Amino acid sequence: MASAGLLGAVEADFGLRQLMVERDLGGAYNLNLLVRTRSGRRVVRVHRPWASLDRVALLQRTRLRLAAAGLPVARPLAAPRRLAGRVVEVEEFVGHDRLADDWVRAESAFALLGRLHDVLRRAAPSPLPLPAVSHAGGPFYVLAWLERLEHALTPAPGDGEMVRERAACRETRHLLGRFAIWWRQHAAWLPRQPIHGDFGWANVLFREGRVAAVLDFDFLAPRERAFELARSLWTLLRRLAPGIPPVRYPWERLRRLLAAYDAATERPLQPAELAALPYELARVPLTWVAEAALTGDAVGTLHRASAELPASRWLLDHAAAVTAELLPAG
Repeated sequence: MASAGLLGAVEADFGLRQLMVERDLGGAYNLNLLVRTRSGRRVVRVHRPWASLDRVALLQRTRLRLAAAGLPVARPLAAPRRLAGRVVEVEEFVGHDRLADDWVRAESAFALLGRLHDVLRRAAPSPLPLPAVSHAGGPFYVLAWLERLEHALTPAPGDGEMVRERAACRETRHLLGRFAIWWRQHAAWLPRQPIHGDFGWANVLFREGRVAAVLDFDFLAPRERAFELARSLWTLLRRLAPGIPPVRYPWERLRRLLAAYDAATERPLQPAELAALPYELARVPLTWVAEAALTGDAVGTLHRASAELPASRWLLDHAAAVTAELLPAG
């Protein structure tokens, strides 16, 4: 929550005269406030406690490099500050009328992702400190968060809901073990580079049919490129094909997204990356379950996330068939 003390400190330290909060823009981790000031509308981002000032400053410099390369990003307007124990930054507000909320806009987003990856290979600072929290952590990272979650879910006598949630954690642990077997054998051979880390539905803004901005680079880090593609595909599937079981996924739509990426990037996807996509897709719900430990509503988040575990199981069971579905036509 934005306290009066925090808002007063933001107004004073960033020189935002006559600051008034219009609304909370949402976000799973950070507090993102749209504010009106004497000089116009701005976005105030208040980071979670684990964000370091040095890393946020590096991410700001990276965004400025991306903007200089012609990519649509929300530009920072001042160096980040530490206020009330949190890193705070102010960035421009990008007006928009849509998100990546249909398959046509999703193709445009994937084409932009191809360009973004090309520029990130050149523009991201090196070395780049890893984020303390990330969607893209390996199996042992996910296991550590899962153990924290299991420890927090101590059932009271007769608490049937908590018993079910702990059963979901056990299922996640089992599937994570299956993923880890593949990971040990194949992950080291996958192309790695700086990736956005959360390139999904709500972080790609459209205005008048074109991408207006890519937001939220908090999870930027050198990771396997296949994970970025898989997480983006999974996010779109949840939004554009909700409730559809994996056996009925719109494969042709997904092939078009990958084709849009390949057509835009300097380095099209390799066969090993296509073969990795079923496993990387299966990892996303497992990570989501474990991340429930980081939210203010662990049980509610776990309940929603565990509904995706059957999809992870199916993807691991049918990896070869999924890869065949995702191969380019012809």
